[in-house]
Amino acid sequence: METIKIFHSGDKVSVDLSGQGTVLNSIGVRNYTVEIDGSDYIASVDVDRLQLIKPQNTTTCISNAEKQTCSSLTGSENKRFIKIDENYIDKLLNKQGNPNAARKILFDTNLLHDFISTNNDHRRIHEIPPNELNDILCKFIVSARKLNGGEFENNTLRGIGSSVERYLRSHNYGHTLRESIAFSRYREVMKAKQKELKSLGKGNLPHRSDAITDEEIESLWQAKQLGSTSPQSILNTLWFYNTIHFGLRGSDEHKQMLWGDVELKLDSDGLTECLEFTERVSKTRHGYNSKNVRQITPKMWANSQNKDRCPVELFKLYKSLRPHNFSNPENSFYISCTTVPNPDVGSIWFKRQQVGIQT
Repeated sequence: METIKIFHSGDKVSVDLSGQGTVLNSIGVRNYTVEIDGSDYIASVDVDRLQLIKPQNTTTCISNAEKQTCSSLTGSENKRFIKIDENYIDKLLNKQGNPNAARKILFDTNLLHDFISTNNDHRRIHEIPPNELNDILCKFIVSARKLNGGEFENNTLRGIGSSVERYLRSHNYGHTLRESIAFSRYREVMKAKQKELKSLGKGNLPHRSDAITDEEIESLWQAKQLGSTSPQSILNTLWFYNTIHFGLRGSDEHKQMLWGDVELKLDSDGLTECLEFTERVSKTRHGYNSKNVRQITPKMWANSQNKDRCPVELFKLYKSLRPHNFSNPENSFYISCTTVPNPDVGSIWFKRQQVGIQT
C-alpha cells in the first residue's frame, strides 16, 4: 500500500530539492498550495515533489542573571505577552481590513449567489465542489449583464473573480481560481470573454478622471474656493496641497491624517522652511511589507515669491485658527469649520471635531 506524505499549513518545504516555500493548504490528497520563498508566486505542487525541512536544533546557554530575569517575568508581572482569544484576533483582522474591499466582496458574491439561485440551487459558494463550481463560474461570466442589460467592463469581470477568490480563501476552500487545475476552464473562459469585450470597445476606462488644468486651478483661486479668506477655503487649499505634494489619494487617506503627521522644518540650507510628511498607512502602503516605503520623505517648501499661495504660511495660519490645545500630534489634521458666518481674523475658525467623510 502506497504511503503518502502529509504536510501541514505553515510547514517549510523544499520543492524538487531546489527551491523552498511554505505550505498554505492541501488540495485533495496529493497536492498542496505552496508559497515560494522570495516571490509572491503560489503554486499547486504534487506531494512527491515536496520534502519537509526540519528545523535545526539550537542550544542556548542562559546565564544565572538571565534565568533570574526570565523567572521575574512569570506570573502577574509578565507584561511581554497579553492574554487573547479568537475574538481578539477576529477584531484585529476586521479593524485592519479594507471596508471598501469587504463591501465589494459582499456585493460580487451576492451577485453570483443570485445567479446560482436561478437554478433553485441555494448552496453557498464555498459549499459547491470545485468541478461543479467551475462550470457555474463559466456560465456566469458568459451570461452576466449590468442592470440595463449591457455588457460589463473588463475590469468589472476581473474584480468579480478576485472577490470570489478572496471569499473562497476566507472559507478555507482549499482551491484557488488562479492556480487550481479544477478551475482551468474558468480561466480560459475568462480570457475569451475579456477578448470579446475588448473587441466591443470595453475596458477603455470611459469614466476615468481627467487631470485638472492650470486654468481651472487659477479659476478656483479667483473664485476664493482656494485661499485663506474663509475656513472652508483653508480646508480646500490644505487638501489640494496635501494631494499634490504629499501624494495623498482618496478621502480615507486625508481623513486618517493626524496633526503630528506634518512637521514644520528647515530645509538642508537652514534657511528655507518646509513641511515634511510622515506617512503611516495609505492606499498602497498598508504596513505589512516593511520594504514598501517611500524612498524620499514628501515635503512642500515655502513660496517666498507669493505668500498668499504659500503652503507653509497657510499651515501656520491654520494652526493659529485652530482651538487652543488642539494641535497635538494625536489630534485630527482636518477639523470642522465653525458655524459662525464670516468669523473675524482674530477669532477661532475651527472647532474640536474631525471633518465628516463627505466634507
